[in-house]
Amino acid sequence: MDARIAETCKRMFDHARRDGHPLQLVVAHRTYEKQNQLFEKKVQSYLDKGYSRARAEAEAAKHTARSNTSEHQTGLALDIETTNTNAFPWLIEHAHEYGFILRYPEGKTDITGIIYEPWHWRFVGVEAARYIKESGQCLEEYLEEMNLTSP
Repeated sequence: MDARIAETCKRMFDHARRDGHPLQLVVAHRTYEKQNQLFEKKVQSYLDKGYSRARAEAEAAKHTARSNTSEHQTGLALDIETTNTNAFPWLIEHAHEYGFILRYPEGKTDITGIIYEPWHWRFVGVEAARYIKESGQCLEEYLEEMNLTSP
């Protein structure tokens, strides 16, 4: 992960553990090579189903970012195991206090272009995270409202 958010991540993980909801970091940074490998594997799964290359890439991009577009390559995104734990409700309630947002929330796929990912958390800073949480926006909506460029 980006060194600038390491201490913040440590505090968030410590707070969650103290509250009885230990967080398990699955991945933070990914190399170009690893991201490309993940994307091509997803593309191949659609090619195996008979999709054209163009359609396979379009469908794959809804699930796995192309190289040089993954937030994991910035070091500002974390994948946190939330499926088999009580971590997700804790993160929903507290992540913004540390500057993190649920990056791809449910019901926002048409805006983000990415499926709902309850494990993917993005650091945006405390002020932006608080605003995004309180408004119910996703990052794209926030950036548009603030007249900023896309993520």
